[in-house]
Amino acid sequence: MAEFSRIKNSIRMQFMSNKPLFIIYGFLVIMFISGLLVFPVFRSRINISFLMNQAIILGIVSLGQTIPILLSGLDMSVSSVMSLSTTLAVVLLRGPVWTFPLAFIAIMAAGAAVGYINGLGVARLNMEPIIVTLSTMIVISGAALFVLPVPGGFLPENVLNFFLFEVGVFQGPVFFYVAIIIIMYYYLHHTVSGRHIYAAGGDKERASLTGVRVDRAIVTGYVISGLLASVAGIFLSLRINSGAPRVGEPFLLDCITAVLLGGTTFAGGRGGIIGTVGGTLVITVLANILVIAEVHTYYQYIARAVVLFVAVVAYTMKRRYT
Repeated sequence: MAEFSRIKNSIRMQFMSNKPLFIIYGFLVIMFISGLLVFPVFRSRINISFLMNQAIILGIVSLGQTIPILLSGLDMSVSSVMSLSTTLAVVLLRGPVWTFPLAFIAIMAAGAAVGYINGLGVARLNMEPIIVTLSTMIVISGAALFVLPVPGGFLPENVLNFFLFEVGVFQGPVFFYVAIIIIMYYYLHHTVSGRHIYAAGGDKERASLTGVRVDRAIVTGYVISGLLASVAGIFLSLRINSGAPRVGEPFLLDCITAVLLGGTTFAGGRGGIIGTVGGTLVITVLANILVIAEVHTYYQYIARAVVLFVAVVAYTMKRRYT
């Protein structure tokens, strides 16, 4: 009896300490099972493959967005970085095969550079994150239009074959996404730099007094966000097999929603990538079900906005009463 009571208390403590995770993944399971039972198309091989590909692109950019929000900030520039990355991909991947690795490095370096500028603006100039990143978003959007004024281009066949290989129902991007999740989890929870991001996001003044270099943590966080946005842009270009200067715009609202749904709040210092993965899957499955159910696009956007509003209100109330 005592052992049963101990296990019960342990489960209860785990639930209370990880309540957002239990809620988001519980909701995901219910929604996924409902889709399987109600819509036969939902469980088709083609749809499952489409679902995973959609989740991967949103998932990667959402992992990056998690870091600025952990730092009680926000990165509005991720969508334009994604768009720029697709245009750079079709322009730079035109040379000999040996130049392809250099092209990918250049694309990711561009995203990291945007993040570095954002981080300097927030950390050194003490500017509001939304102002800094909104400014860079506008500039990078212009740069994407300069590189590729209209959608077009294509990626080399060998590049597509390298990334889009298949293992059963899984395509190559799934394995890259899982690898990024593992790397990000290890970084945030098992490195000094990652722990400093949590400390700086929770209380900058207290973190500074304990020896945390807050400015460095902020700059690092925005660099990671820009870097992962560029990676997401690369996978987006692989999916559409072209470049487009505005193709990343729909991902901005969704990636913020995914992070908030996963339990990472604008208060900073709380949450993490496991919750973000759950939030990403919820948004992707919800959008897929709405499409299958032939809900008008207008109402799909309303549904996503409602999900974002509910997430913000829920965590605001939680912060107020805890």
